[in-house]
Order: sequence, then structure tokens, then C-alpha cells
Amino acid sequence: VAMYHKYNDLIRRGDYYRIASWRENHRYDCWAVVAKDQREALVTFVQVLGGANEHSWRIRCKGLDPLCRYRVEGTDQIMSGAALMYAGLQIKGLRGDFIGRLIHLLAEPEV
Repeated sequence: VAMYHKYNDLIRRGDYYRIASWRENHRYDCWAVVAKDQREALVTFVQVLGGANEHSWRIRCKGLDPLCRYRVEGTDQIMSGAALMYAGLQIKGLRGDFIGRLIHLLAEPEV
């Protein structure tokens, strides 16, 4: 219930982006919801079918502000919107089928 309340406004009011489709790549689904002001995003990644020796993926986010710096919530990792969209975000530690990750990106305050 707490997670529902935490992300409710973002999911209902944000812009939806399809990043990858299991129907096309036969490995994983990935989508994101980005706030209208581009100050936060919620990325959902689901590895539908795990493969041999596949323990991480690199996903390229969409809809972020390329000039903004984003922190991956719960970590010290900070990347620019441009890096997240063009180089991508590495999703690690995936072993097995139907493994998912929820990644909350928060814009860092401007200095």
C-alpha cells in the first residue's frame, strides 16, 4: 500500500514511454513513466526469460531532461539525463525468469 501511495501521482499524471517489448526481443519488457516537469521517473524492467550467462541489461531511458542530473533512488549513482537516454542504465543481478526491477530516478537539485 505504501508503494501505491508513493508513486500514485507520478503514474497517473506522468508521460508513459515504452522502452522495450518482450514481443520484439523475446527477453524482457521495460517501460517508464516520466513526470511532466521531468524531475522524476519510474522505470519498470521485467526479465521475462533469462538466458545462459545473461546477468545484466543496459536500457536506454526516454523522456528525461538531457541537461538534468538524476540519482537512482537508494544508491549513490548519479547520471545525466543524456547519459541515461543514450548510454543507458545497467540493470544488474538478474538470474532466472520473471525477475523485475523498479527504478526510481530523482532529479538532483541544481547547484
